[in-house]
Amino acid sequence: YIAREALAVAQAKVGDIAGAQKTLNLMHQSSAVKSIAQDALVTAQAKAGDLAGAQKTADLISDAHYKKNAQQTVSNHRRWAAQDLAEAGDIVGAQKAVDLIQDAQGKNGAWESIAIAQARLGDIAAAQKTADQIQNDTNHNKDRAEGTIGTSQYEMVETQIDSGDLAGAQKTASQIQVAFYKNGAQGLIVQAQAKAGDMAGALKTADSI
Repeated sequence: YIAREALAVAQAKVGDIAGAQKTLNLMHQSSAVKSIAQDALVTAQAKAGDLAGAQKTADLISDAHYKKNAQQTVSNHRRWAAQDLAEAGDIVGAQKAVDLIQDAQGKNGAWESIAIAQARLGDIAAAQKTADQIQNDTNHNKDRAEGTIGTSQYEMVETQIDSGDLAGAQKTASQIQVAFYKNGAQGLIVQAQAKAGDMAGALKTADSI
C-alpha cells in the first residue's frame, strides 16, 4: 500500500496525472497514506489547469489535514486564475472564477485583484462595488484594493485639473473614500483654484480638508 502511495506521488510530481489516477484506483481503502497521494494529485491537476478535476480529487480525500491542504491548493489556483483574467481585462470571467472559490480568504484575494484591475481600467464605480464584496478582511485585501482605487481617482483629478475641468475634479475628489488620497486631491484643487485667482474657492476647499 505504501509502495503504491509512493508511486502515485512520484507520478503526480512528474505530471503523469493519468498514471497517478490509475495507481490511486488500486488503493481501495481510504487512509492517510492514500490521502497523501491524492493531495499530490490535486497539486498536479491544479498546475495542469484542471481545477475541476483537482476539486473532485480534493473532495475524495478522507484525512482532514491533507483534505484541507488540497482544498487550499485548489483555492489558490482559482484565485490566481481570477487574477490573470482580471489583469487581461476579462472581468466577467474573473468574477465567475471567484464564484468557484470555497474559502473566504481566497475569495477576498480574488476580489482584491478584480477591484484593482477595474480601477486601473478606469471603472471606479465597479471597482468600489467589487471591493465592498470583501468580508472579514484579516489580510487587508480591501485596504489594498481601496488604496489602488484612491490612487486612480487621485490621478483622475490631476488629469481633470490639467484639462481645466475643475468642476469634474471636485466631483471626483468628493467620491474618494480613502482620506489620504482625498486630502491630496483636494490639495491639488486648492492649488488650481488659487492659480486661477479664485481665492474664495481655494479657501473653501482648503477648509474642507
